[in-house]
Amino acid sequence: MCKKALTRYCSLVALITAACSDNSPATPNTGGLSGASTSAGGGEPGPAQAGSASGSSALAGASGSVNSGAGASGSGNSAAGAGGASMTAGSGGGGGAGGHGGALEGGAGGGGVKNDYKCSQVIGLVVTSEWFNGGFETVVPNATWELKAAHMGYVQEWAQPNGPFWATPVTSECAAGSTAPDRVVFTAMNWTYTTEKQWEDDVNKDVDTIVAKYPSVKHIDLLTALRCASTCGTLPAPGPDAATCIVRKVADDGLAAVAAARPSLVSVGPMFEDTDCSHWPNLGSHLTSDANKAMAQQIGSYFLTH
Repeated sequence: MCKKALTRYCSLVALITAACSDNSPATPNTGGLSGASTSAGGGEPGPAQAGSASGSSALAGASGSVNSGAGASGSGNSAAGAGGASMTAGSGGGGGAGGHGGALEGGAGGGGVKNDYKCSQVIGLVVTSEWFNGGFETVVPNATWELKAAHMGYVQEWAQPNGPFWATPVTSECAAGSTAPDRVVFTAMNWTYTTEKQWEDDVNKDVDTIVAKYPSVKHIDLLTALRCASTCGTLPAPGPDAATCIVRKVADDGLAAVAAARPSLVSVGPMFEDTDCSHWPNLGSHLTSDANKAMAQQIGSYFLTH
């Protein structure tokens, strides 16, 4: 009985010794210290199964990560790299796109508002000051608008570089750049001109003088006087006393010609109009107080976005 038991024990030891011999095939390890991955990155270790130091596997080892490899600061599935946002990001990954500097989808651009002038100076006459002081600056930013308006400041007066009208004080000064405006809104008015060329010649001189006075200017907007409907009355004959709310076509054409010749510097603003004839006493160039307030809102709304 003992002999049979001893024989069985010896047989079992022989089997165990054979199984542990160097001639038996090794079982594959599952990832080592430098294990590779199917999409290994250079981030933190993923949940791979660690093996011996000499093993290799499709699963990631200490320097890999599972699935889409993580970058320098990423880990796990679809991990971001150093500041990136990519599905396969990784600053050191063998299978991922570089993650540094990534941007969110639909990120906003660097644009700003269209009207970004630091100081816009309105140049004109008393009739200009009436709508400017009628509430215009309750619509546009008060800090970026100012006024230089003179009695009888007609087109030909502002065209003279050494003329007295340029000494007119500025009111409601801009918070910054008051003496060096980067935009000018120029009101062109004259009662005697009968041809487009007269308008074009003097308004061109106005533009030249504005640029000489304000080298800082980037844009000049041209406006005619405020106007009524042509059906409000009969256009008077041209002359120094022919003040009227009806604007002649030659004035519009002259301003358009100046702007067409200098498109990068000059543009013509809207033809602001109050068609209620009762708002124009004696059909002259001055609106009633309430009408000027309404016109100030209309003009301000335009320049708020232009």
